[in-house]
Amino acid sequence: MTFKQYTAGALRTESTLSPLAPEVEDRGLSNRLYHAILGLCTEMHEVYDAIELKDPNTWDNVNILEEFGDQFWYLAIAADELKITKQINDFKVEQIDQVTLCNPMSKYIFIKSLRQLQAGLLDTCKKVMFYGKQLDLEVVKENIFTQYLMLRANIVLISQDEETIDSVMHINLAKLKQRYPEKFDGYKAEIRDLDAERAILEKI
Repeated sequence: MTFKQYTAGALRTESTLSPLAPEVEDRGLSNRLYHAILGLCTEMHEVYDAIELKDPNTWDNVNILEEFGDQFWYLAIAADELKITKQINDFKVEQIDQVTLCNPMSKYIFIKSLRQLQAGLLDTCKKVMFYGKQLDLEVVKENIFTQYLMLRANIVLISQDEETIDSVMHINLAKLKQRYPEKFDGYKAEIRDLDAERAILEKI
């Protein structure tokens, strides 16, 4: 599955958003982009909950890959809003070298690096919303593009298999289809059939 194909499926379940204050949007920060950045940070927090103080050999990889799948969803919204979906889709990603794959610390390093990128974006939002700073869209685009590459690297490091990236995208859309058969629904976002979703996730 390409990123462009994934994005088309992901946007089906995007929630309807209220606009931010006009002066904030005038400085370049839209509600969709802010939603995406917040979502990336909160999903990464869930990844940290899953790995904190745990031996990598005991990690629940299905749960971690689910959270990475959710990050793809937020990246899709950000990329669509920034109009860089095609750029991301067309980029040729080289494989991660075997030395990196065999290093047990690589998982922690790549996850930490991804979290730092997201924290930087959230800090940027704070400055736009409350300090009157103008959003540098080119910097944000570069950050989102880098996050996409880092997310792919994290998935490979967790699964030890390049093909899992495609599986994570497919399964994430299948989970969303289970949760929202038609479109986003606020009630269904809170009341979920977790057993049915876990059964879908086990296919990763």
